[in-house]
Amino acid sequence: MLEIKAGGLTFLARYEEETAPATVAAFRKKLLPLDSKIIHVRWSGQAGWIPMGDLDLGIAPENGTCYPHPGELVIYPGGVSETELLMAYGHVWEPVNPDAAQWAFHRAKKVNLDNDDARIAFDSLAHPLKGAGRSSYRIEIQPPVAAAYRTMLRRVRAVLTNAWKGAAIAALCCGLVYLFVARGVFPGAQWGVFLLYVASVVSVYFYVGHQIATFNRTLPRGVRLTFMRLCTRFTELGGRIFLFMRVSLISGFFLIAFMNGIG
Repeated sequence: MLEIKAGGLTFLARYEEETAPATVAAFRKKLLPLDSKIIHVRWSGQAGWIPMGDLDLGIAPENGTCYPHPGELVIYPGGVSETELLMAYGHVWEPVNPDAAQWAFHRAKKVNLDNDDARIAFDSLAHPLKGAGRSSYRIEIQPPVAAAYRTMLRRVRAVLTNAWKGAAIAALCCGLVYLFVARGVFPGAQWGVFLLYVASVVSVYFYVGHQIATFNRTLPRGVRLTFMRLCTRFTELGGRIFLFMRVSLISGFFLIAFMNGIG
């Protein structure tokens, strides 16, 4: 554990040795013991920092984040600006210059393509929520909003990944219902069975819409996420929708042909 004393108070911090081993090793070797003054940041939100000038720690960014959470200690090893140690106690880095912030988030996205936090932060600037103006970063960084966003995105991804399979299975089931049940009971049941198939396909869109609407309830009035904006942020979702639509149309065509063929 790391012991921090400031203003007559003592705090204990945990080293992130699994996620940032090189940073922890450099911190222990080159910075401890550390006796300095903590300065409140001017542009970065709610945090204190210790500037270290051109000190070379011999490390690259590791386990990076664009917006440290309260209670986190972050070492910036230098590059764009000087080396520093930052201690967050609230929301950090609400950008004054959206263009500079967009550049920084774009750089973070390139460094680590699998970093969902960096991607969402970048997208909140590149494709802000409807009604939020130029950027929805300050809204989406709020912990309840970020948690709701991840839940919504996970559910939408899950249903769209398997939606095309559902369309094919729905067509197969409707064909069997017509063959063994509806054909002998209801004259001209083809259209009724086909409408049942259409309803099962449309239900996917209603589910996705419901998940987005549930997320939108966590946002301030007048600000919301649209399905088109979501597909702009995550282009793979648009590809899955296109595959679902294509399979739905082909399955529907074969279903009609099958029902007309057997009479």
